[in-house]
Amino acid sequence: MDQPKANDKVEQILLEAINVANELTDSPEAVAANPGALVLIGPGAAWDSMGFVNFASVIEERMEKDFGVSLVLADRLSNKGDIVTVADVRDLLHCLIAGQSTKS
Repeated sequence: MDQPKANDKVEQILLEAINVANELTDSPEAVAANPGALVLIGPGAAWDSMGFVNFASVIEERMEKDFGVSLVLADRLSNKGDIVTVADVRDLLHCLIAGQSTKS
């Protein structure tokens, strides 16, 4: 898959994960005008821990299905600091697709 198509697919996956988490937590207002700024972990997080689990499960399933990339999102984000946003997840997914190391 070429890079522009991969980027579009990542955006689709992120939006699907946000929508699923919102539906399952009854928080439709959680999506910000800029989804990349949506806080997933830390102060001001859009959802509780179950909302994050729902978000992560969609990401994990779709990355495996669409790109053949297996991951445990929470493990990959554990070194990102106190606040994790959708933009951080987007960057991680792009790195994984490109086959780059995401270790800081």
